[in-house]
Amino acid sequence: MLKGRAFDRADRAGEPVAIVTSECEQVLMEGEAIGRRFTYSGRLHRIVVAGVLGVAAVGAMLVPALRASRIDPLLAMRQS
Repeated sequence: MLKGRAFDRADRAGEPVAIVTSECEQVLMEGEAIGRRFTYSGRLHRIVVAGVLGVAAVGAMLVPALRASRIDPLLAMRQS
């Protein structure tokens, strides 16, 4: 984590939050991403950025869909 914070339990029940890569921050946010709100993939609610990851950290995750695009946000998901 380059800045901000990781997901926590409150993120699954509260306001939608995301963690973005440093590349996403530079390309899409054009500057500081922490605390900024954005819409993504047709979602009804605006999502707030909680943290920024380095690109190498995303590649290390075992989530193939995330490796395809380094600018897609990681979203906190509700779990039952």
